[in-house]
Amino acid sequence: MNEACQPRSGTIKVVADSAVDSPAEMSVTQAANDTPALSLTPSNREVPKQAGSTTFKVSNTGCGTMEWEAAVLSGDGWLDITSGSNGTDDGTIEISYSQNMLAEPRTGIIRVTAPQTNGSPFDVTINQTRNGRPVADAGPDQRRIFGKIVTLDGSGSSDVDGDALTFLWSFSAKPEESAAELDDPTAISPAFAVDAFGDYVVQLIVNDGTHDSAPDTVIVTTENTPPIADAGPDRSGHPGDEILLDGRDSRDPDGRPAPLTFAWHIVTAPEGSTAALDAPMTETPRLAVDLLGDYVIQLVVNDGAADSAPDTVMVSAVNTRPVAQAGQDVPGVALGERVELDGTGSWDDDGDPLSFAWSVTARPPDSAATLTDAATDAPNITPDVAGDYLVQLIVHDGYMQSAPDSVRIAVQADENG
Repeated sequence: MNEACQPRSGTIKVVADSAVDSPAEMSVTQAANDTPALSLTPSNREVPKQAGSTTFKVSNTGCGTMEWEAAVLSGDGWLDITSGSNGTDDGTIEISYSQNMLAEPRTGIIRVTAPQTNGSPFDVTINQTRNGRPVADAGPDQRRIFGKIVTLDGSGSSDVDGDALTFLWSFSAKPEESAAELDDPTAISPAFAVDAFGDYVVQLIVNDGTHDSAPDTVIVTTENTPPIADAGPDRSGHPGDEILLDGRDSRDPDGRPAPLTFAWHIVTAPEGSTAALDAPMTETPRLAVDLLGDYVIQLVVNDGAADSAPDTVMVSAVNTRPVAQAGQDVPGVALGERVELDGTGSWDDDGDPLSFAWSVTARPPDSAATLTDAATDAPNITPDVAGDYLVQLIVHDGYMQSAPDSVRIAVQADENG
């Protein structure tokens, strides 16, 4: 069989010994092949899920003339021949395809038919990938302190096809007493306030415009919030006082897991002090201050799981300077007359007991008069020389002495002397 598109010839030679006209030759001519052959390249095409177009090349690989037509055999509705639906011999078929919105791949067939042609009909396939389901990623589990804001993170979500995603967050579970709400359930990173003790389970589903993802969840666990110690305002008193401390304003923001316990202790005290707290494990202990100076007292509270940061209160043992009052000046005293002095008007704002120290700071020349009971609040003196006497009083409250105060005694000369 002549497969070529041109006729071909051959010669047959016959030889006979001793024969007339030997050798004899005979020519043989074979007709050309005039049958066309249909071929398409490529024979199949893989296309993405997005809408697009592609082409196939039609070729006559045989002889003679080939008239052909193309039609959609399967895939009608998403496949369409946009040009090259028919032609002679060689040509190009262009097809378009719509986006695959399905979760499965799909296959269409274009059939090319050429009458009386080898290889006809010829089917080519178009395999379109599926729409990949997106994947939700709600982020890692988190731990947050009661009262704080927690921010979720869905930025790890993805779509294999690169489609734009929408987000939908919701609570799957939360503590019974919680009223927490997401500030924007459609955001990539919504937030909410941890308002109760326990676990919050938040679900994320993403959508690529066609399909929802499988849900993914994140668990937010409420951590115990450390309590807050409040040792109260600074206080002051006097040596010997019992100072009441007050930690009742200490608090536990989440009220868990147990009632507060208290631990007070003296951090610093004046040198030599032996002061002690009478009930250091209670809300309101007492401190007996024994020396002048500052006492720093620390309070730490515990909620059964964590200590608070320490808080301190300063107790200052202070003393107010006493005031001496030596009394009124005494005029017109007769020589030899006993004068009773009065320091009972002296005082101490702190109420401390006073001691008295009287002294004669000025007297007439040659006077030898002295004070009697100079360490009491009511001494006396008997002037022995006419003139002015100045008697000074200083009181002491056990911690400091007063400023001096003086009384003037004016003694008259004896008119008969």
